[in-house]
Amino acid sequence: NGINISDKYYSVGLFGDGLIILNDKFEVEYRIGLTNGLQDGTVNDQFVDHEGNLWLALNRGIAKIELITPITVHNYDTGLKGTVQAIKQHKGILYVATQNGLFYINPSNDAGVAAFRQVENLSLDCYGLESFVIDNDTILVVAGVDGIYEVNNFSATQIVPGAPWEIRQSVTYKNRLIIGQDYGLSSLVRIDGKWEDEGEVDSITDQVFNFLEEKNGTLWLGTFTAGVIKTSTKIFSDPEAKVEHLGRNFKLPPGPVYIYPQNDDIVLFGTDS
Repeated sequence: NGINISDKYYSVGLFGDGLIILNDKFEVEYRIGLTNGLQDGTVNDQFVDHEGNLWLALNRGIAKIELITPITVHNYDTGLKGTVQAIKQHKGILYVATQNGLFYINPSNDAGVAAFRQVENLSLDCYGLESFVIDNDTILVVAGVDGIYEVNNFSATQIVPGAPWEIRQSVTYKNRLIIGQDYGLSSLVRIDGKWEDEGEVDSITDQVFNFLEEKNGTLWLGTFTAGVIKTSTKIFSDPEAKVEHLGRNFKLPPGPVYIYPQNDDIVLFGTDS
């Protein structure tokens, strides 16, 4: 069976395979079935209400589809598993880091299927994503619960082990990837197409779960229990670089500190209080 939807779509109900939504050029716009939300695949009848919502009479119950809306919900029904930790668009493809791994969807190719796929070799808790731009290329780097990963062709390879929370490409030295770790601060550099581990910063051992680098190289580190740590990117090459611990004397309440830029001159510090 089929039905016109506001002269914008035409819905074709199938026997066992859900339905296909065609646009006004009779091109497939969406495929909706058991894999992305329907509780049954056999569409016995269809009805469009005054708001443009599509109602389906199925072998098992009734379904409502809100087609005329700018909002699409992605969850377990569309292949996205776990609590979402980070989102990044990389080379035109949307990647989502969750507690169950790294997932991706290609907006230009997957619109009709609307399904996420999991990146191979990465099914563990993922926290951060960074598009690392260097040498006329962009590399997708992932902070996983057990280390830093690089993604190529939808497959992940571990670069170094660790316990990272957040990763960012350095503002002042583009070859460097700065890593906030569960046990401090570390970094990688990309030289001649290869990653080199610069190791850990010995003078910083607190849990660094977020950070901000200013254009002048100043580093603000947000920790879980030690307030804010202020240093600079010199710390990666000079062990004697200045490190300041800013806690209650900085008028910050105890607990985690979240650091955000407001503009070039102002840094914001968020707390649980």
